[in-house]
Amino acid sequence: FATLFGILYLVQIYLLYSLLKKFKNYIYLLIFVIFNPALILFNIYDLNVYMVKDVFINIAILLHACFVSQNLASIKKVEEYDKYFSFFLLPLIFVNILIHEFQVFFILIHILLSFTFYTYRGQNFLQSKTLKKYLILLVPTLAIILWHGNPEQAAMIKESLLPFSVEPHPQI
Repeated sequence: FATLFGILYLVQIYLLYSLLKKFKNYIYLLIFVIFNPALILFNIYDLNVYMVKDVFINIAILLHACFVSQNLASIKKVEEYDKYFSFFLLPLIFVNILIHEFQVFFILIHILLSFTFYTYRGQNFLQSKTLKKYLILLVPTLAIILWHGNPEQAAMIKESLLPFSVEPHPQI
């Protein structure tokens, strides 16, 4: 998994770079973002968080932001955004919620990005199909609320990791 997470961190850095290259004239903003210990360099400053699941949330948000940013001024139609959202972003967010429950709190960022895209195109986001599609995310959200596990399951998971010399996070 170390290789997978290494690749995911590189993808995250590339996506952030593609977003920030538009701000190359704002050197102080770039310095702040690049060297901010809470963003990209967080995993370098604290090696205990190298393979955390937050990278999936970051990549989903960055992919959405890159698509919106690159297509605000293009001639692509809202229908193309809707296809991208329906067949790529929505399933990614759905799976991210199942991977890491914290994704639920970042759904509003995705809604804001969609709102920005629709508003920039002069369309009403509140009456769009995309807003209604966000409702499917209630399924994994309710699933993690209703079936969150119990202490016996956590103990079984912890015991199954013993042969691999893996130390689970304290909450397990």
